[in-house]
Amino acid sequence: MPTPAPLQANSQKLHQKQNQRFSKTKQITDKEQLREREKAVTDTTAFTGANNAGTGKGLTIDRIYTTEGVHPYDQVSWEYRDVVQTNWKNGEVIFEQRGVEFPEFWSINASTIVTTKYFRGAQGTPEREYSLRQLINRVVHTYTEAGRKFGYFANEEDAVIFDHELTYMLLNQVFSFNSPVWFNVGTKSPQQVSACFILSVDDSMESILNWYREEGMIFKGGSGAGLNLSRIRSTRNCSRTRVARLRVQFRSCAVQTPLQEPSSRVALPVVQPRWLFST
Repeated sequence: MPTPAPLQANSQKLHQKQNQRFSKTKQITDKEQLREREKAVTDTTAFTGANNAGTGKGLTIDRIYTTEGVHPYDQVSWEYRDVVQTNWKNGEVIFEQRGVEFPEFWSINASTIVTTKYFRGAQGTPEREYSLRQLINRVVHTYTEAGRKFGYFANEEDAVIFDHELTYMLLNQVFSFNSPVWFNVGTKSPQQVSACFILSVDDSMESILNWYREEGMIFKGGSGAGLNLSRIRSTRNCSRTRVARLRVQFRSCAVQTPLQEPSSRVALPVVQPRWLFST
């Protein structure tokens, strides 16, 4: 299936603008190595089997984007790229991963974001992801296998269609999951997938300190947090130690996690007396 025209146009424009900042496409000439790598990232045998077939009471899935007998990965052209990021002040290399695999129509900017943010595994180890296929497989196969396990599909054919349709949409940028899905699904990390969590804080030191812990763990998984501080008393009725703790917590939100910069949103009613930002 040909690449959608809008995607081709956007890709060409971004390539032209950013070719000066990023290295040229790296072509792999070893055909045997190329075939082995492609086989490794398209093998789905571990995710199928008669034992996981549906019970007939689940969902029936129709094909919209895909064609029976043709895998979505076979409908696009792939290429290998070098992703190198440098410090704009002194040219120092701050990130480098060469030979990453992406569709030709994906922009340099898109492939750089995915490589630096979403590929999992330590740099320089066999566990490090190097292909968009691996990333999509990690997420899609995890969800498809969960659907089989919990009887979401009417039969095995519906599971395969779901797998292919979801793969196609992610591959062709029809939509995308939020960052915590790419960070966590299919890894050994807790399967944290929500972009934002709503927390509650009571008017006690124990609750305030527990807010520290809960928000820190949420940030660690790449998500943001929001809360309402309406229950906290003003400085006229609250100890300065408690207010100081709250100020420290707000400033700590500026600390980045290894995954992304955390986001914290706090609400106070208009009638709340001035307290948090007083000097």
